[in-house]
Amino acid sequence: MIACKYEEIHPPELKDFDYATVGIYSENQILRMELKILNLLRFDVSVPTVQWFISHMMNTMQPSKKTLYLSHYLGDLSLLSSSLNGTRPSVIAASCVALSNLMTGPATWSVEMEKTTGIRLDEMERPMTYLLNAFNAASQSEQRSIYNKYTRPCYQEVALLRSPATLP
Repeated sequence: MIACKYEEIHPPELKDFDYATVGIYSENQILRMELKILNLLRFDVSVPTVQWFISHMMNTMQPSKKTLYLSHYLGDLSLLSSSLNGTRPSVIAASCVALSNLMTGPATWSVEMEKTTGIRLDEMERPMTYLLNAFNAASQSEQRSIYNKYTRPCYQEVALLRSPATLP
């Protein structure tokens, strides 16, 4: 039940778990066990990652496949250096999304996205600069596996896109 609540957009209801246990456990017992597990874990279920935040932001945007893949590509590139250490994963993810939007056409960072995430465009200046530089250098990098992956047609060849001359 914990995993479903964490991963699923529409997790099953408690009665579904009661049904799955064939009535061996009551709904109250299931809830108590869930609470025991969460207390044992100190409610520390996982660490939010850049990719998790990108997926979450993309779910609210309904982007094109190209924008989606480019955001994930930039998210992967963000892991290749310690330059962004100390930057919140949500800000890195927002920077990936904003740069992807800039490169694929829609508005870079809408007022709606700012309200949804609480992240302003000016907060993304440093991460976006890093990501743009990483994007431009990826084809010449010693670590080209990520670049090679995103040059494939199944990823809309987003690694081959033209980068913007300047950032907003």
